[in-house]
Amino acid sequence: NNLQVLDEFIAKNSKYLSYVKPKSGTTAFVKVSSNGKFTTLDMCLELVNKYKILLVPGETFGHPDFIRIGYANNIVDLTKSLEAVQLYLNDKFK
Repeated sequence: NNLQVLDEFIAKNSKYLSYVKPKSGTTAFVKVSSNGKFTTLDMCLELVNKYKILLVPGETFGHPDFIRIGYANNIVDLTKSLEAVQLYLNDKFK
């Protein structure tokens, strides 16, 4: 169910987010199209400081403009985390 929730979130935000849907595992590597408004490092720092949501910026792996999202935690935590990401995106693209 968690992967389905993540997949629906990515589809809902397809203007800004895209990925190759994982076939297995517990994490997804998501492309963020920020249009130069922010870096994924800035995004991850703001999310952890403001919402206590931990994502890994692609800069960590030498791939700016990506974030790594773990989706194997409980569904309530995943949903709340994605809601925070949604608030962040809404704020940056208003």
